[in-house]
Amino acid sequence: MMTRNFFTTIMRVLILILIPGTLGQRWSFSFPRRIQALKGSCVEIPCSYTRPASQRPPNVIWYLYNNINYIRVFDSQDSRKVSADYRSRTKLVLNAPNSCTLHISNVRREDENDYYPGVDDENVIDPNARTVHISVTDAPNIPNLLGPREMAEGTPVIIKCSVEHTCGSNPPILQWNKRGPPVKTEQKHLSEGRWEAISEMTYSPTYEDDETEIQCSAAYPNGQSSQQAATLKIIYPPKNITVLMRQQVIQEEDDVTLSCFSNSKLEIYSYEWFKGMEKIKLPVRDQEITVRNVSWVTEPYSCSAWNSQGKGESALTLIPVQYAPKEVQIVKNERPDGGIELNCSFSSSRPNITHFTWLKNDVPITTQTKPFITLENAEENSGEYQCIVHNKVGNSSSDNQVTIQFNGTMAIDLSMVLGGAAGVIALIFIVIIIYCCISTRKKKSPQPDTIGTIPSMAEAPPTKMDDHLYDTLTDGKYHLTSDSDSTSPLHASSRKSKFLRKEDEDCHYYSADDKGQEEPEDIEYAAIRFSQNDQPNEASQQDGHTEHTVYAILNN
Repeated sequence: MMTRNFFTTIMRVLILILIPGTLGQRWSFSFPRRIQALKGSCVEIPCSYTRPASQRPPNVIWYLYNNINYIRVFDSQDSRKVSADYRSRTKLVLNAPNSCTLHISNVRREDENDYYPGVDDENVIDPNARTVHISVTDAPNIPNLLGPREMAEGTPVIIKCSVEHTCGSNPPILQWNKRGPPVKTEQKHLSEGRWEAISEMTYSPTYEDDETEIQCSAAYPNGQSSQQAATLKIIYPPKNITVLMRQQVIQEEDDVTLSCFSNSKLEIYSYEWFKGMEKIKLPVRDQEITVRNVSWVTEPYSCSAWNSQGKGESALTLIPVQYAPKEVQIVKNERPDGGIELNCSFSSSRPNITHFTWLKNDVPITTQTKPFITLENAEENSGEYQCIVHNKVGNSSSDNQVTIQFNGTMAIDLSMVLGGAAGVIALIFIVIIIYCCISTRKKKSPQPDTIGTIPSMAEAPPTKMDDHLYDTLTDGKYHLTSDSDSTSPLHASSRKSKFLRKEDEDCHYYSADDKGQEEPEDIEYAAIRFSQNDQPNEASQQDGHTEHTVYAILNN
């Protein structure tokens, strides 16, 4: 080894002496002394050069260091001079002015060696005799995770994942196992050909993720990948608050102890209890309370638990009191064939119903799981029916008994018949009361002034009812007589005869009596006044006309 290095040094010195104005006097290169490459991936050797201002752009060449031959691994002008092992795998990365960065893809194990740059064919020796050594590894670098050791639920944090690599133009891809907002990625150049791929994720902690792993994976161009994981430590308010009961079976009038349980990694320092849908706060701050003498109709309870991160509250919880069936009733349904179906209904039961018992005239007739029975239209099915509903706690009888009567053609429900009859009687009574009220009002109303219409004479002109007429009406025919000697209204008696009329008399009398009998003492009088002209009474008096009065006597 020492012999080879000594020989190399001598050769370089001789070339510099023999060739004046060589590379060492005008050119310089900058590149690292060593770099690591991943097998199957790519590697980039960063390189830059300086040259005199008068020189044209050089033909950059990379050599594989060898004691005897100058093996080219890259030639910017003639790729035919490049070794077949490198010809299709090398290129320059022109990412900066005066760049001579060498890119080697699909790195092989045999690529682990020393390399150095040069310019033009004659300038093959670096005056500083420097080379870069490539070391090849089979295992990719593992990412690093950086974030807070403990997180609070709902408070976003930034977690950073980074991994070093040596292929800046084709870096590994970083991926997360947790979902979140879009991540921030970047490539950061470190030094000596080393790069850092960075991914930052804004993570919102949840209590479900507590004690789970967050993982970052790096996928490399060669298909390999590496991962780094960390266990999340998340603190949160109490979760999954639940009201639990010690007793397995609770029945009416029992005392029940309720306990408030929660999921909390932090210490619970206080509890609260609430009653009813309105959540009325109870004066209790302990984990347990006792509800005494519970009934089948009970209000729900809920609780809340507090820790340093906040509180959690349970759902409303009903105490599962077991009881016998409630509000049992018989519902009757008539069938088209004249039969009847009786259904045994109930409002509530805990636990579930086990069976039903039917009784006829207080004698059990059937026990079954179905709630109904069907009665055929037969006289032997007539009677009083009752049902009993059973569960594991007890049983309850129907509040009503149904009386069924069959006559061979249709079923009669006695209770319905009696109820209908009572309704009809009540309706008749109301009608009678209304009729009596109407009749009483009619009797109290005043009688009309005109009882009847006095028949007019065929010869007499039409007159207004200004004269006074007295008339006695009986069941006979009317007979009209007059007394010319009377100056005052006369009482007339009427017999069964034809009407007589005297044109000169102003007062007329007539009687409807059969025998010309005297007026009875019980007489009702009606006066009808009329005038013989068409003018009102006052006008008639002014013209000298006399008002006439007809008196009518009505005999019953």
